Amino acid sequence: MSTPSCLYLEPNGLIPKKLPGHRLPPVPPNCVRVVCISDTHNEHEQLQLPWGHLLVHAGDILTESGMRHVQRAPDKSIRAVRPEGEALLASFAQWLGQQPHPHKVVIGGNHDLVLQGLGPRRVRAVFAEACGAGTMAYLVHEGAAVGPVRVFGSPYARWGSHNDAFLGDPDFSAVPPGTHVLVTHMPPVKPKAGGQSEDPRAVGALLRCGGLLSVSGHCHWAHGVYHTAAGRVPCAVASASGSKWLPATSLHPGPAGRRGDPTDRHHGGYNVAHHPIVCDLAVPGGPPCPQARWRLDAEAAPSPPAERAASAAAQEEGPRAAPVGAELTEGPHAVATREMVQRSARAQSAEAALALGRQADASGAHGQQRQSTQHGLPPLLFFGPPNDPGTAARLQPQLAADFVVHHFEDAEEAVQDIHRSATRYVACVAKLGQRGNLGLSVLEALRAKQGSSPYVAIHSATAARHAGTRERLQERVGVDLFVDHDTEAALLEAVRMVRSRCTPGPTPPADVALNATAVHPPAAASTVPVTGTAPALLFFSGSTDPKAVKRLRPVLEQWFAVHVFVVAQKAIDAIMAGDVQFAVCIAKLGSKGNLGVDVLRVLRAVQGRGPFVAIHSATAAEDRHLQEKLEGSIGVDLFVSHEDEELLLQKMPGLVRS
Repeated sequence: MSTPSCLYLEPNGLIPKKLPGHRLPPVPPNCVRVVCISDTHNEHEQLQLPWGHLLVHAGDILTESGMRHVQRAPDKSIRAVRPEGEALLASFAQWLGQQPHPHKVVIGGNHDLVLQGLGPRRVRAVFAEACGAGTMAYLVHEGAAVGPVRVFGSPYARWGSHNDAFLGDPDFSAVPPGTHVLVTHMPPVKPKAGGQSEDPRAVGALLRCGGLLSVSGHCHWAHGVYHTAAGRVPCAVASASGSKWLPATSLHPGPAGRRGDPTDRHHGGYNVAHHPIVCDLAVPGGPPCPQARWRLDAEAAPSPPAERAASAAAQEEGPRAAPVGAELTEGPHAVATREMVQRSARAQSAEAALALGRQADASGAHGQQRQSTQHGLPPLLFFGPPNDPGTAARLQPQLAADFVVHHFEDAEEAVQDIHRSATRYVACVAKLGQRGNLGLSVLEALRAKQGSSPYVAIHSATAARHAGTRERLQERVGVDLFVDHDTEAALLEAVRMVRSRCTPGPTPPADVALNATAVHPPAAASTVPVTGTAPALLFFSGSTDPKAVKRLRPVLEQWFAVHVFVVAQKAIDAIMAGDVQFAVCIAKLGSKGNLGVDVLRVLRAVQGRGPFVAIHSATAAEDRHLQEKLEGSIGVDLFVSHEDEELLLQKMPGLVRS
C-alpha cells in the first residue's frame, strides 16, 4: 500500500480521523508529533510517511521465524545470523535514515530473531551508520530521552507461536516516572468481542509513569487507536501489515517490483494493508530541537526479562545502561561502530546475496502474482497453530495450487479477520489447536458469519480416532470431513472438488440465510399463510449454536420477516434505531461479552411488553431458578431447548394472527 494517508489523533482526542498526509493540521503549540508504525515485515519501502518530530517503529522489522536467516540450536538458542539477515536489517536502516523525521525509536518484535541474534551493540552500529549517530534509539527493555521527550521501549512478551524472538516476561516496574511514550511490541490494550482487553502490568506502568501514549503492533487485525479504561491514555496499535499470512502468489511487490525479502517466494509473507498513525502529544517543554541527540536512561535499563538463550555473543552484548548523560555514540557503541567497519566485507557480500535474491524474486514471485490474479483462485482459510508446524509446511503449498490460502496461527486473529473482513471463504481447514488458541473458536466464528456454505475439514488425529469427539464437533460447527496425517490425500481431493464447483459470481451478504434442512413446521402451520406485510421477528443467535439458526430460520420465514443477529451490539443498535417493531424475539443466551439478555433488556425497555420473548437455551430450560430470575428481570414468555423446538413453532401461527 503506497499512500500518504494516515490516522490522525489530535491532543486529548478519542477517535482518530483518516486524513491524507498533506491535509494534517499544523502541529499545535508545545506539542510533539509522533508517527507510529509497526510490523512492516521487510515491506517498509511501500510506506509513505507524513512528517513528525518522532518516528516510532514498534517491532517486526523483518519476517524471521528461524527458517530463513538465522541458525538455531535444538534448544532454540541462536547459533548464528546469516549475512542475508544482517543485509535485510541494513536495508531497513538505510530506509529509516532517509525518512525526514529528526528523531526515531525502534524496538524488536517476535519476528526479529536477526536483531536478537546480532545483539544490541551490533544493531545500534548498523543503525548509526545508516541514520547518523544519536538520531535514533534502539531500545531493548530500557528508556531513553531526546530533549524533553522520554521513551521506554521493550520487545519482550509471551508469544503464542514459534515466532518467538524476545520471548520473556517484561518487568514493567522498570519504566521510570515521567516517561511520555511506552513502546512495546505486544499491545497493552486491544479489542475483543464486546469491549477490549488490557494487560494490567503494561497499562499499570503507563498510568503510574504518567504516560501520554502507548505505541505497539503485533496484532495486525487490531490496527487502530484504543484508550485505557482508566485515565483514557491513547494506545496506538500501528501494524502496517494485514493479518493474513499469504503465499507468494498473493504477495504484492514493492515500488521496485520486488519483495523486501526474496525468501518470501518460498515461505510466504504479509501485504501492507494499514495506514500509519499520527498522534500529537502535549509534552511539557515541547518538541526536541532537531539537533538533540538520544541519551540512554541508566536507571531504566535493568537486565532484560528471562528469555530463551541467544547466541553467546549476543548474551555478552546484552542491553547495558550507559552512564547518565552519555550519548549513544560513546562507549560500547563506538566500539561496535569500529567492529562494523572491520566487518564491511561481510556486509558487502550480504548485500550482494540479497540483490541476487531480489532479482530472482522479481522474475519469479512477481510472475506468480500475475498468474494468481489471472486465475482468480477462491479463498481458503487455514488455521494451523504452531503446535504442529509440519502440517502447515506440508499442506499449504498443495492447497495454494487451488486456493488463495489465508493462513492464521493465532485463533484470535482468525476470528477478528472473519468478523471484520469481507472475504467469503469457500473452505476452511483447521487444526484443533491448544488451550487458549483453539480452532473451534475459529470455526464457530466462521459458521456464525458465513453460515453453512464454507466446506469445513478438521485435521486432528484425536478427532479422527474418536467418534464421540467427532459427534460433538459435528453438532457444534457442522464438520464436512475429519482427517489426520495419514489421510491428507482425502482432504486434498475433497477441497479440489470444492474448488471445481466454484464459479465466479457476486458475493452474498454476510447475513445470508443458512441453507437449512431438518425441522418441519407442524401440520397446522401450513394452513396459516402470511398475508400482507409479514410481522418482524428478531433472532439473536450469538455465535455458539449456528445450527439453531440453520434449523429454525427457514421455518420461521413462513410467517415472519426474520432479522438474524450474531452480535448483541448490532441487535441493540437495530432496536434503538426504532425502525422496526418486533412482534417476536427468540434469543440464545450467548457468551460472555455477547449476551442475549442484554438484547432482551433493551427490547423490553424500548418496545415494552408487546414482543413475545422466547429464550432458546438447554441450560435455562432445565434450571427453574434461572427461569424465575429471567422472568422477573426481563419477562420471558417461553423457554425451549433443541428437544422442544416444535413447541416454539406451534406458538408462531397464533402470534401472527394476534
